[in-house]
Amino acid sequence: MNMKRIVTRGSAAMLTLGIAAGTLVGVSAPAEAYTVVSSGKPANVVVPASLGMRVTPRTTHWGSTITIRGQVRGGYIPAAGELVILHVGWDGGSTEIGHLYTDQSGRFHTRYTFLRGNGTVTYRLWATSARETDYPYVPSRSRRISVTVRQ
Repeated sequence: MNMKRIVTRGSAAMLTLGIAAGTLVGVSAPAEAYTVVSSGKPANVVVPASLGMRVTPRTTHWGSTITIRGQVRGGYIPAAGELVILHVGWDGGSTEIGHLYTDQSGRFHTRYTFLRGNGTVTYRLWATSARETDYPYVPSRSRRISVTVRQ
């Protein structure tokens, strides 16, 4: 393998390699990477953002507030932070419940209050990253976390 050049533009970098036909090349990235390679054409590596999130408490009551904390992991965070979108889902639907920016280390936190309701309902909460021009990763989402709300 013959490295030809590395070109950087802001936070993004492009690596050009000379690879003999039939050579298998591995790409290591801080998050799960997808590669599309076509013989004789450049490889396209797409790396989704890695998001972690936790919610406390996981069981609560109508009118109570939960705390949502998380982190966009894996490397570069823009100076102004990375936009995170919070979602809540239930049987039959979902909606966005907040937009917030991380700090420079990629951490975010907020509170959410479940307003009036009846009975027991289990919601799923998750975070997604957004597509932004100064952020080199493609949008992704955290795992879904269940929160049960009851009387």
